Amino acid sequence: MIVAIDGKLELTDIFESTPLFCKLWPKLPKSYALDAAQVTKSSAAEKSCSVADAKALLDGILQAKVGKTETAGGLVISTRSTSRFTAFAANEKNGDGNPAIADFSRAVHSSAFTK
Repeated sequence: MIVAIDGKLELTDIFESTPLFCKLWPKLPKSYALDAAQVTKSSAAEKSCSVADAKALLDGILQAKVGKTETAGGLVISTRSTSRFTAFAANEKNGDGNPAIADFSRAVHSSAFTK
């Protein structure tokens, strides 16, 4: 899910599985609507967000290097940050305590927020 508000890419949410996404779907539009309600109208409001814009953001997130990693419960949380966004990914730990897959797109849940 990639969300744009008033033509500006705001955030992305990636879920490990369709069942997890479907379970959370009823709450997601409400949270995105709350985000949109807090945005001040600007001249960008008439601009649309293209598929190419969304793909460029997602590609940038997937290519960014992990800057920080910490453990929380049974998850390893990794953070990636650039001048354009901050992203977080939660991966399950494998037997040796490391993430089973350190790939942003294969995490249990990943989120990115544009700056």
